[in-house]
Amino acid sequence: MRVSLAILILAAGPLLSQTPSDYQSAMQQGRRAIIAGQYGDAVSAYQRAADLEPTSVAPRMALADTLMRQYDPSSMASENLAIASRSKAEFLHVLEIEPRHSMAAALIGVLLFGQASAAADAQEQTRLLEESRDWYRRAVAIDARSRQGFYALCRIAWLRWSDYQGSLFR
Repeated sequence: MRVSLAILILAAGPLLSQTPSDYQSAMQQGRRAIIAGQYGDAVSAYQRAADLEPTSVAPRMALADTLMRQYDPSSMASENLAIASRSKAEFLHVLEIEPRHSMAAALIGVLLFGQASAAADAQEQTRLLEESRDWYRRAVAIDARSRQGFYALCRIAWLRWSDYQGSLFR
């Protein structure tokens, strides 16, 4: 009996050592890294926090936001596109945890709008703008006071209208 108890305690040791302070420490390390402009370190810290608290929205949002800060819409480099994809995946993970998180939906819209602005061909740009519009609509449906969401929807509508008007006069 004592041997079984000792084995159980030894096996549970690593789980017991992951106290909330480890989570808080990882979040603080991420914040410090962001302030210092060390985004790679911030990503690692926020990923560790997300692993420690898998149902918490805060580390996922911080991770997605940090990844998004590294993304350059004007670059089509594979590493850059992988950063955008990972950022979007983290925002989607936030929405799995909290489906009515309007900021996560809006930031997916921002990410897609940035990709649309750098798209090489018109069809891809249109597809990305429409997907961005859909995410902004979702954000506005969640939070009807979202000024950013309404502004982005108006901007996308204007871009689509001006593109349509331009094609009429070509």
